[in-house]
Amino acid sequence: MVFGLEAAFDAGSLKGNVASPAFPATDVWHSKIDDLITTTAHFGYSMGMWLPYVKAGRAWGHVTSSADCLTPGCTPSELWKNSQWQNGGTIGGGIDFLLAPNWIIGIEYDYIALASKNHRALTNNGGPGNANVSANINMVLGRVSYKFGN
Repeated sequence: MVFGLEAAFDAGSLKGNVASPAFPATDVWHSKIDDLITTTAHFGYSMGMWLPYVKAGRAWGHVTSSADCLTPGCTPSELWKNSQWQNGGTIGGGIDFLLAPNWIIGIEYDYIALASKNHRALTNNGGPGNANVSANINMVLGRVSYKFGN
């Protein structure tokens, strides 16, 4: 049996758009995750040159939500915007292969679920902007690693 701990930080730009439930013909809501942090425990079983493993832990994502008006002449076009950290969990698994002494290649799948959180902001006309935002992320990671020491 093999046990390990991992902390990871990912920066990127995961985006999603949906029509506003209140005004689907004129407004669109946006969500974007630009930072993602995970801490996980790994449990594996060494089988010669192969190491299959599973992992589970916590996840945090920096989520920005906003709404835009698509009606011609709507000024400003951004109705409201809010950014905050959301937490959740992650599970996954993968397999590593000892390619050569100290060189390892691997592939991993991660599922990350950020819990629903209310994003509130004032609209451009002073009214309330409000959206419950959650995120489910499926990631596949390819890896080349060098192991220092024996």
